[in-house]
Amino acid sequence: MGSMTKYMANLEIIEWSNQKVKVSRRRRRPRLFVTVHHTGNVSVNVAQRTTSAEIVQFLEESRSWIQKKLIESAVRISQLKRFSLTDLTTLPWLGEELPVRIVPHKFARGQMQKCSSEGFTIHTSRFDEDSLRKLLRSYYKEAGSNYLSLRASTISEKTGLEPATLKFRDYKTRWGSCSSKGQVELNWRLVAAHPSVSDYVIVHELAHLKEMNHSRNFWNLVEQHCPNFRQSKQWLKDNQLFFDFLTENKEF
Repeated sequence: MGSMTKYMANLEIIEWSNQKVKVSRRRRRPRLFVTVHHTGNVSVNVAQRTTSAEIVQFLEESRSWIQKKLIESAVRISQLKRFSLTDLTTLPWLGEELPVRIVPHKFARGQMQKCSSEGFTIHTSRFDEDSLRKLLRSYYKEAGSNYLSLRASTISEKTGLEPATLKFRDYKTRWGSCSSKGQVELNWRLVAAHPSVSDYVIVHELAHLKEMNHSRNFWNLVEQHCPNFRQSKQWLKDNQLFFDFLTENKEF
């Protein structure tokens, strides 16, 4: 099989078997490792000096496994609830689907509002997908950060786990993080999910303030403050594409 290597803005891509494969090079990685992501994209982690020919050979040797995972991914994607910006009628908010009303506006700069009983109203003169996504991202980022800040404050008070700082990030594949210095970061996209899901992520990261690992003690602490965490954890694993409408660059 033929292949081609491209370098796009420091992103190395190998075209293999009609599939774009992202290549991540690591200084200390003794062996090649391939991942089929929830989006159906394929990536490989390799040592710094691994050649393109060696990567292609490894992909060929892993072809059966990759194809199996791609089929599983395609089936999963076909069953997921997704929100189309080309036919925007509803949007997720705290686990509910709220109706969207788009009102033509003569000014180029769009505006988005939420009414508790009527859903969302978008005033805009630009109806293309990129413009709508930019508007949604801006609204969800601000509103999501505000909501999650309040929930984190409430949960911190209940658990006695207080972060040194709390920040909000535009993660594509992570829901949160906690540093050894006590800085907790949360993905503002979580505001689209049910409150039980975002509460779980908050508890998860706050628990790291006491247990900087994923040991049994850590999960016991999570369960103590979030008894049904397993359902939320599984939902996040199964529904990453649920948040796809808020993703700026969807290639990887």
